[in-house]
Amino acid sequence: MGKAISKCLGDWGIQKIFSITVDNASSNDVAVRHLKKKYNVARTSILGGRFFHVRCIAHVVNLVVSDGLKDMNTSIARVRGAVRYFRQSLTRLVKFKECAVSARVKNKCLLCLDVNTRWNSTFLMLDTTLKFQRAFVSFELCDNGYIPELIKSGDGVPDDRDWANVRRISRFLREFYDLTFSVSGTSYITTNAFLDSISDVYTTLIEWQNGDDVDLQSMAIRMKEKYDKYWGNTEKMNLVLFIAAILDPTKKLSYVEFTLLDMYPPTQASIMFSLVTQTMDELLSCYRNMLQPLARDVGEGGQ
Repeated sequence: MGKAISKCLGDWGIQKIFSITVDNASSNDVAVRHLKKKYNVARTSILGGRFFHVRCIAHVVNLVVSDGLKDMNTSIARVRGAVRYFRQSLTRLVKFKECAVSARVKNKCLLCLDVNTRWNSTFLMLDTTLKFQRAFVSFELCDNGYIPELIKSGDGVPDDRDWANVRRISRFLREFYDLTFSVSGTSYITTNAFLDSISDVYTTLIEWQNGDDVDLQSMAIRMKEKYDKYWGNTEKMNLVLFIAAILDPTKKLSYVEFTLLDMYPPTQASIMFSLVTQTMDELLSCYRNMLQPLARDVGEGGQ
């Protein structure tokens, strides 16, 4: 993979790489190490490629949320089974739409089945299904095969507790869905939004972890453990993402300091902030040394 990427970059005439963003697959780690070594040998990387590897924010959020959903698999599986039942037959789907009309469900969305390895598709399934909850109840009364088929499948029929769980899960996941959507943009810069993103995740997890809902507390605790694995301190993060926030004129240095103090204990936040500012000074010195010969040549040419 690393050799293939290197060849593509060479074909495109790209010789200098500051960083590359990939997800957390081990094969990607190997590819990044190969590329980092190549550009270090060619001396076209910055500070020995210290900031070369950036872990995909959306993928880390995916890992965090997936861990939390493990506690709610039963309710999700029952709703998934019900949606699958309708989508397996056009006749059932037509009857379901009739039930939706009779139940005065005005939403025009279509039921969608998720890919259970991608939590964002699970969120979309749950969010859409909730809009048709009254239609599910109505269908249960007019289709004799619905309940037996779902029981036979092993998941069972969604009951009131399942619908309540799904509603809470959907509300919980919406924030992470919106966050993932915002950092996955391809037509605008997202690096400077990193600090906002992890701060939003942290705030949401702490809020639910300290809330009164026992089920969501359990989800939040599991997710916080995964969060800490990747974003628990600056040693586990690419510091250039903090520097991107500093260079954002809407944030600057004071915002980064405030956010760190809001997320971490004072002592830890102070250490992290010092490390960020130290790294920024090192980057500044590196670029200054790179540009001095150019500035000297320009000055001599002007004379």
